[in-house]
Amino acid sequence: MTFRRCMARATVCLAGVGLVFGLLTALSAARAAVITTVAAPVAFTHRIFQVQGSGSSSPLVGQVVMVEGIVTARKSNGYFIQSADGEVDGDPATSEGILVFTSSAPPAAAVVGNRVQVSGTVTEFIPGTDLSSSPVSELTGTAVGLLSTGNALPAPVAITVAD
Repeated sequence: MTFRRCMARATVCLAGVGLVFGLLTALSAARAAVITTVAAPVAFTHRIFQVQGSGSSSPLVGQVVMVEGIVTARKSNGYFIQSADGEVDGDPATSEGILVFTSSAPPAAAVVGNRVQVSGTVTEFIPGTDLSSSPVSELTGTAVGLLSTGNALPAPVAITVAD
């Protein structure tokens, strides 16, 4: 089997066929994390701000990407992840968070404070009740891997009417 770097950290992912179960990866000398499931391994491809882009829709619509972030909230049909504070691009025109749409209850790994790696297809959602609203970028058809637990939540970002 071949191993390749998956992220800028000391994390590695298993390249090959199948699912990765229980792969231990050292994130620091003090702790290790378990990637519980990553279906059809895909290289870490983008940061959240790259998926969101600076325009009114994502420049990556229709593409399969892999991002990582910290779970900041859960909904009945998905969850939100956000870049850790040290991973933001500092550009006010891009977003550091994204909705991971699951259409049903979020997976067990999607617990607030968990750092996860998510692969999925970038889509744009427009609510059926407000067809004139701007599209919202989200990830659909996703697989999630747990990287670490108990992380501090990223700093909140104030959004104003001007935004």
